[in-house]
Amino acid sequence: MPFTPGSRHGAYQIGELLGKGGMGEVFLARDTKLNRDVAVKALPESFARDPGLMARFEREARTLASLNHPNIAHLYGLENWDGAMAIVMELVPGSTLRDRIKQGPVPLEEALAIARQISAALEAAHDQGVIHRDLKPANVKITPEGVVKLLDFGLAKTAAEERPALDPDNSPTATMEATQAGVILGTAGYMAPEQVRGTHVDKRADIWAFGVVLYELLTGRKAFTGATATDLLAASLRADPDWTALPAGTPHEIRRLLERCLERDRQKRLRDIGDAWLLPEETPIQERPASRPAWLWLALGFLLAAGGAAVFSIGRQPADPSPALRRFNVDLGGEIDLRSGRGPAVVLSADGARMAMVAGPRQGSRLLYTRRLDQAEPRLLAGTDDARVPFFSPDGRWIGFFAEGKLKKISVDGGPAVTLCDLPEADTHVSAVWAEGDRIVASLGGRLVQLSAAGGNPRPLTTLASGESLHGWPQILPGGKTALFSVYGGAYASSGSLEVVTLATGERKPLRQKGTFGRYISTGGNSGHLTWVSQGTLFAAPMDLDRLELTGASRPVLDGVDDTEYSAWGAQIDFAADGTAMYLPRHPPSQTALLWLDEQGKTKPILAKPGNYSYPALSADGKQLAYLQQVGGNRDIWVHDLDRDLDRRITFSPENEYVFVWTPDSRWIVFSLGNQIRAVRSDGGSEPITLHENKSSIFVHAISADGKDLAFCEPSSSNDLWTASLEGFPDHPRIARPQPFQATRFNEIYAGFSLDGKWLAYASDESGLMEVYARPFPGGPGKFQVSIGGGVAPVWSPNGRELFFRSREDQITVVDYKANGNSLTLSKPRVWSERRIHSGANLKNYSVAPDGKRLAVALQDDGAVRRSHEVVMLENLPAELRRGLAK
Repeated sequence: MPFTPGSRHGAYQIGELLGKGGMGEVFLARDTKLNRDVAVKALPESFARDPGLMARFEREARTLASLNHPNIAHLYGLENWDGAMAIVMELVPGSTLRDRIKQGPVPLEEALAIARQISAALEAAHDQGVIHRDLKPANVKITPEGVVKLLDFGLAKTAAEERPALDPDNSPTATMEATQAGVILGTAGYMAPEQVRGTHVDKRADIWAFGVVLYELLTGRKAFTGATATDLLAASLRADPDWTALPAGTPHEIRRLLERCLERDRQKRLRDIGDAWLLPEETPIQERPASRPAWLWLALGFLLAAGGAAVFSIGRQPADPSPALRRFNVDLGGEIDLRSGRGPAVVLSADGARMAMVAGPRQGSRLLYTRRLDQAEPRLLAGTDDARVPFFSPDGRWIGFFAEGKLKKISVDGGPAVTLCDLPEADTHVSAVWAEGDRIVASLGGRLVQLSAAGGNPRPLTTLASGESLHGWPQILPGGKTALFSVYGGAYASSGSLEVVTLATGERKPLRQKGTFGRYISTGGNSGHLTWVSQGTLFAAPMDLDRLELTGASRPVLDGVDDTEYSAWGAQIDFAADGTAMYLPRHPPSQTALLWLDEQGKTKPILAKPGNYSYPALSADGKQLAYLQQVGGNRDIWVHDLDRDLDRRITFSPENEYVFVWTPDSRWIVFSLGNQIRAVRSDGGSEPITLHENKSSIFVHAISADGKDLAFCEPSSSNDLWTASLEGFPDHPRIARPQPFQATRFNEIYAGFSLDGKWLAYASDESGLMEVYARPFPGGPGKFQVSIGGGVAPVWSPNGRELFFRSREDQITVVDYKANGNSLTLSKPRVWSERRIHSGANLKNYSVAPDGKRLAVALQDDGAVRRSHEVVMLENLPAELRRGLAK
C-alpha cells in the first residue's frame, strides 16, 4: 500500500504530507501503539528491491538510533511494510534554519546560540563515530522553544546509491561519479573539498559544513555561489567566502573561527568541533562587569578554541621574565596499571619530590606504590590492599589512605599500616587532607570531620544542609585556619559548588556557585588563584585569601584532564605546594566489545562494533541478548536478536537503567529505575509498567526459574537483599510481600537463584573482602562460602552443576556444587577463563549460555590498559596564572 494521508502502515496512521526531499516524502503520523505523533519518511521503492542497499541502510540506521542527544532528532525505527520502506523519526515542530536565514542575517547572539547547539549535537555524534555528511540549514530545525534539532543524521552515506538530481538547494544525498577513490556525497555548497573530490571523509567534513552554516547565519547569504551545482562544487575548491559580507563589528575571534572551519587543507582545519566551545565559565553575577555584552564571553571562548592546543597560553606578555609553562610525560613503567578506586590515582607530596600511586600489576589487586621523582622505579608498600584516595603528610614522610573500611596511614619507607579510625558503613565517597599540627580533615559519612593523625574518634566539622549529599575533597588553605571543600547536592546538584569552612568554628562561606574539586594555588605573597575541573578542563580565577572571595573572571588554563564519570569521585590532578601539577590525561571513554567467550579463551563477536556496552544478559531460551548501551549521557536497555542479528532499544528514559533481569519466558525484562521496579516487553512493544515503588533506591538482581520470586537490593545504611513474590504476570503484574533475605550491617549485593530455586547466591563484604556465599531459599539453616580470596556477581549455570562468579582479578571463576537438602558441597574454585572481564560501573558483565559452555561477556578495550601507566607533569603554572589572570 502506498503512503497516502489516511492510510495505515503497522501501528502508524498516516496523516498530512509534511515535505519532500531527495530521499522521499515525509508524513505526519500517529503511533497508535505508543499514542504519540511521529514523522514517517517514506523511502523510494528501489530501496526494498536492493537487498545489499537495505542491509547497509539497516546497519546505518542502527547506529543512528543509538544517538541520544537533545539536539539530534531521534530515529525510532526502520520499517518494511510489504515492500513499503519507511524511517520513523521524532516529530520536530518549528521551522528550519533555512527558513530563518531567508529572513536575513541572524543577530550575533542568536546566531552563536544556534551554532553552539549544532556543535553540541555534532560533538555527541562524533564521539560515537557518526558523521552527519550533509549538514545544511535545511537539515536543522528550531523548535518554538528555541531548541535546535539536527535531522537526517548520517543517512547520506547509504542514500548515495539513489543518485538523485543535483539541485543546488535541496540535494540531501547528491552524488556524482568521482575518482576511483569513491563518489561525492553531500549537498553542493556545503561539502568540504575532500567530499567534492570523492576522497575519504571524516568528522572534519562536518566542521567545514558547520563553518558554512555559521557564515550563512551571520551574513544571510551563501558562503559559496554558482549558477549550477557543478559551479558550487568548484567554488568550494578554489574560492574563499566574501569575508567583507560579515556584519560590521563581528569579533575578530569569530572570523578566525570561520577561517579555521573553512580551511581547505583538512590537516590545518579545526580538528574537533568541541574545541569551538572552550568557553570561559561565567563568573558569579556580582563579579561580572555589567558593561560587557553576553557575546563577548562567547567570543573569548572562540579565541581560546582557535589555538587548538591542550595547554592554553593566557595573555602572555613578551617582556615577562617568568618561566614559561612546561609540560612533559612521565612513564611509570609498563607493568603499572593505575586504578583510581573512586578518587585520584596519583598524588604529589608538598615538596613535589615524591608521588604516591594507587595501582597494581595487570591482573593484580589495587595497591599503594610510592616513587621519588629522581628515581626510576616505584616501590610497593605492602599491606595496602584495596587502597584508594592517598594523601601525604605535610613533611612527606607518611601517606594516608582508605582501605578495608578504615582510614589508615603508612610510612613512605614501608612497614605496617596503622589504622586511624573506622569508616561509616557503606561509605564510598571518602577523601582527606593532612594539615600541620598532625591533624587530618576528612570526608566521612558525607560530611567533613577532624581527627588526630595519631588516630582517635573523628569530631564533626560540617553538617549537611537540606538537599546536600556530600562534603568532599578538602584542602587546607594557607594559614591553616580554613579549608576549601566541594559541596554536592543542593541548589547546584548537577555541577557542585565550592565553599570555605573555618576549622575552629565550622562556619561556612560560599566561594563559587559552580565547580568541584577546588584547589588553591599560591602565585606569590598573599596572591593566589582558585582552580577547579569541569568536563576535563582546569579553570582558574584570582582569589583574595584574606576576604576569601574571588576577585576576577574565570578562564580555562589546561585542557584534557581526566575527570571520572562521577564528579564526586574527584579529578585526576594534584598539586605540590609550589603549584607543580601532576595529572592523568583525559582519553576517549574506553569501549567494550560484546563477545562470546569459551573456556579456552577464544572469542567471537556478538555485535559488530565496540561501544559503551555493559551488563550483557542472555534470555532463558538463549535467543536474545539484552545489554546496557550508553549513548551521550544516557544509559538504556537494548536487546539483540541473535538469530536475525538485529538490535532494538527498549527503554527511552532520561534517567539511567542500571540492572535488569529477564522473565523465564523471555518475553519481558524487569528493571530498576531509581526507587521503582518496572517491566517492559523485550520486543519493545509496550511502554514500561511500574511493578513496585520503594521509599529509596532499589536494584533488581534475579527472578527464579519458575517466575514466582524476585530478588533485589535495597541500599539503606548498607546494601540489604530482599525477596518478593512476582504475581499476575503478564496481565496484571505486581510485586507483593517484600521481605528481607539478608539484612545486616554489611553490604550484600548481586543475588542469583539456583536452577531449582532452592538456593540464593550473593556477594557480601562481611569478612572485609567481597566474597560469594550461598544460602537456602526461602530460608533455613546453613550459609556456605563459595569464593576464596574475593568474588562477586554469582551466576548459577543452567547445567545445574556449576556456579560461576567474577574473581578479584576480574576473571571468570567456577566451582562445582552438589545440593542435598540444606547442605551444599562445593569444590575448590578454578579459573574458567584467563581473560579479564571489564567491570566498569557494573559488577556483572557476563552471562552464561543455556548450554553452560560459553559466556556472553563485555571485554574492555586493551588500549585503555596500555595508557594506564602514563601521567603528565606541569611546571611553572603559578607564573602562567600571574601573567594572564591576576587583576
